[in-house]
Amino acid sequence: MRTRLCVLALVLGGSWIVACDDDCGDAERAALEIVVVDSSTGAEICEAVVTVSDGAFEEVFDRDVECEQVPSGVFSAAPGRAGTYSITVTHPDYATPSVPAVVVPSGECGPVTQSVLVEMQPL
Repeated sequence: MRTRLCVLALVLGGSWIVACDDDCGDAERAALEIVVVDSSTGAEICEAVVTVSDGAFEEVFDRDVECEQVPSGVFSAAPGRAGTYSITVTHPDYATPSVPAVVVPSGECGPVTQSVLVEMQPL
């Protein structure tokens, strides 16, 4: 649960102000940060299809681009959602890896982001 510390103060001139400390910010945190790499070279594979699911929730990343064309090889998934996630990664030039379920706990400011490295074996 997210908490805020707020202070109410009387300032000169008789006005009241409220100041709050909110370390969490407004942006929702990703539950998962997934990096997909070639198991033999360690090179990022940005053009993979990554599917993340938790019950009825499903998010699919279908990037048909090289890594140089995207800001990062990281697939940031499930913003603001704690849960237990299944991850499937496919690419026509690689064997589909088995990725164990990932548990994302809820923290003070939303999900506690879990980093997942998926190594894909070339065919």
